[in-house]
Amino acid sequence: MAWLTFLISGTLLAATPLLIAALGETIVEKSGVLNLSIEGMMSFGAVIAFIVVMKSGNHWLALVAGGVAAVALSIVFAFIVLVTLGNQVVSGLAVGLFGIGVAGLVGKPYENMTVPPMTRVPIPLLSDIPVVGPGLFNHALPVYLAPLLAVALWWMLKYSKIGLIVRAVGESPESANAVGYDIVAVRFMTIIFGGFLAGLAGAFICIASSTLWADGMIAGRGWIVIALVVFAMWRIERVVIGAYLFGMASIGELLVQSAGISVPSQLMTSIPYIVTIVAVSVLSMQAMNDIPGFLAQVRRALKPDGLFLGALAGAGTLAELRESLLAAETELAGGASPRVLPFADVRDAGALLQRAGLALPVADVEDMTVRYDTLFDLAADLRAMGETSALADRSRRPASRRLFTRAAEIYAERFSDPDGRIRAGFSLVWMSGWAPHASQQKPLRPGSAKVSLAKILGETEGGGRE
Repeated sequence: MAWLTFLISGTLLAATPLLIAALGETIVEKSGVLNLSIEGMMSFGAVIAFIVVMKSGNHWLALVAGGVAAVALSIVFAFIVLVTLGNQVVSGLAVGLFGIGVAGLVGKPYENMTVPPMTRVPIPLLSDIPVVGPGLFNHALPVYLAPLLAVALWWMLKYSKIGLIVRAVGESPESANAVGYDIVAVRFMTIIFGGFLAGLAGAFICIASSTLWADGMIAGRGWIVIALVVFAMWRIERVVIGAYLFGMASIGELLVQSAGISVPSQLMTSIPYIVTIVAVSVLSMQAMNDIPGFLAQVRRALKPDGLFLGALAGAGTLAELRESLLAAETELAGGASPRVLPFADVRDAGALLQRAGLALPVADVEDMTVRYDTLFDLAADLRAMGETSALADRSRRPASRRLFTRAAEIYAERFSDPDGRIRAGFSLVWMSGWAPHASQQKPLRPGSAKVSLAKILGETEGGGRE
């Protein structure tokens, strides 16, 4: 059972830096900022931590130094996006690339050097449990502290005033500003906090996991962290689960090789990134502004006779919620702002597949009904999915409590079951199409039929029965 011990131990070791950095990024994104410079911050934190260990031999000092080094980059990023109002995506990419380049330059003299790993702290009694004990309870202290940090941040976001302020700034900055909170200051502090955790994660990789410095050793983990936050839908508990799943995927190559299974190493190395792509892309088509352009790119990317499978929320999704909000806002304000995304009909989906040039297009719809106690339970579920309003033309005036209270009453009046629970409809449009290829079946040319349809139907050419 040594392989199981290896799997458990390797998963925890690989997941810990992902978890630490993802927790920081979750807080940043909760405040309404997208930080794409995680890779550069982790790289810069890693090289500074390595140098500190080389000079001082103190691993804890190195962890702090790595975090502080990344804070310097996070301040630059925060200044650009919050003070000069630079584009978050472009600024994040620029700062991230800058961090990677500076890390490579500073670390050049230390290339491929090694340092002693952090001291392991076996937990008495628990670490002696056969098979599971050594894998779970014999690690460096940060491996144990990372889940505790997750619990603390979960509590902070859910129950503390600080968490309420962070969520308010991210979800409704106009409302937060109206009650006196400084939006820029709050977001500045969350970016610094996220940067510190990113640097801490990079330092852990360098001095506790790999124990060496090599240019590019972060190897895309920063991008996995960003995908992990999206995959977890910005919920701390899902970030924890996702981090350990991604950690398990990242050691798949070593596990398969140790089992003697012949699988190309390139495929195994790509597993974490394949998981990332799948996690980010699932059910996100309905949020695109240019679905025809997206399908055209898919068509160009597919090799001949390649298959495309896709799904998106279709017409009829949340129709009850749309009607209730529309009726409530019309009643209270004399007009209504769009609050639910428009969704494509199944016929439109089929037409889009044909327009993109995909052969043998098929579009089908699957209707589902989910029941909730109240509209507010439905709203909480949608928020947990990350499906808050993405409409650019919606009203910027904060919705009142009175609006949602009245909408909940209308929803219950019109769409409730005898037991008092409300219905919410969801329609999933499933699509498939193939890149054209000569081997695919094609319709016959008009006029090439060998048998008359009238003969098959048992009718004469004049229209009467034989």
